[in-house]
Amino acid sequence: MIYYRLALQKNQSVEWEWASTVCDSFDALLESRQRYHTLSEGQMRVFLASSVAYMDILLVRENLGLPANSWTLEELMRDPQMGADIHVQRFEAELGWDVAGDPSTAKAPCLTGVLDKPGLEVETSDYDEPYIFALPAFMPHTEALLKLMIKVRSGELVP
Repeated sequence: MIYYRLALQKNQSVEWEWASTVCDSFDALLESRQRYHTLSEGQMRVFLASSVAYMDILLVRENLGLPANSWTLEELMRDPQMGADIHVQRFEAELGWDVAGDPSTAKAPCLTGVLDKPGLEVETSDYDEPYIFALPAFMPHTEALLKLMIKVRSGELVP
């Protein structure tokens, strides 16, 4: 099953925030989109996941500029195959997420790609296993983490 969620671009910002609850059908998403009929397509994104648990992680990834399996509504209407189960499962598999959508059996969803940036090194433990950063489960912690990362990247804070 594919879940959908609509996000809107914050006022005069590149960040996104949730505008709808999680929808279990594309038709339900279209109904919730009607509330925002005055906004342009560029100010809205539809996020797709096989699990409700992955939605907040996708929003954080999008706000960090990482791939997040989100599309404009126009793109999904033009090519419905973008929202097909196989494409969502392929995206999640590339991140190492459980494609069955059961977070209890999945590896911790992580910000794959963050450590691939130049200048960042993977720390190793006593067992030489790479550290994988996992987002906090509590949303205020995630928001605080995002604000901190933005300050570090803009140069306001030096790590």
